[in-house]
Amino acid sequence: FWTFSFLKLLEPGGLQGGTNVFSPSNTAMYGKYFATQGISLLFGDNDTSSISITDYLSLVPSFTVTLRDYYGQSVLSQSEKEVTATTLPSNCYHSSGYLAGSATVIWNQGVAVFDRLQAYCAPGYTLNLLISYDSSEGNVDPRRNMTLNYRSCVRGEYLAQERACSTCANGTYSLVEPEDVGLDGLRESAVCEACPENARACFGD
Repeated sequence: FWTFSFLKLLEPGGLQGGTNVFSPSNTAMYGKYFATQGISLLFGDNDTSSISITDYLSLVPSFTVTLRDYYGQSVLSQSEKEVTATTLPSNCYHSSGYLAGSATVIWNQGVAVFDRLQAYCAPGYTLNLLISYDSSEGNVDPRRNMTLNYRSCVRGEYLAQERACSTCANGTYSLVEPEDVGLDGLRESAVCEACPENARACFGD
């Protein structure tokens, strides 16, 4: 085990020489042969740092964060400490967006699962997050950016409470293209019209 520091980027000499191998009865805290403390974060299996939000008022789709060391190995020994999601400056229509729910979770053998996070922005906008872990080990605090992309409204919808697109209610409809009027013009009273005369029913578009 050696402590990585951005102030000293090179590993101690000789580690890769093939002479430093643990015996079968002895293992490192993590890593088969040698390892460092956690210095980077991996998002999910495919390391995806962008999530699409289609249901504005529900929980953010669950995602995992894995703590990795200098060699890219999972830091399985890390448990009980916290990893946190916070908002970065973001333009969310008339606000900056915000988080609710569980924005702080606990590592469990080097893996943190965000499955109770709520995040609010506006249709067609992006909320930027910072996922961080204050390790206090070797002057390295792993952190990475994540973006939440909120789907735009589609024809037949209106903007509800500046946070979500809702379908025009039964008895009303809209053929207005949202990109033609923007969110400011997408109020229910402005785009959702009553059924045409003699129509049996209407809704959405």
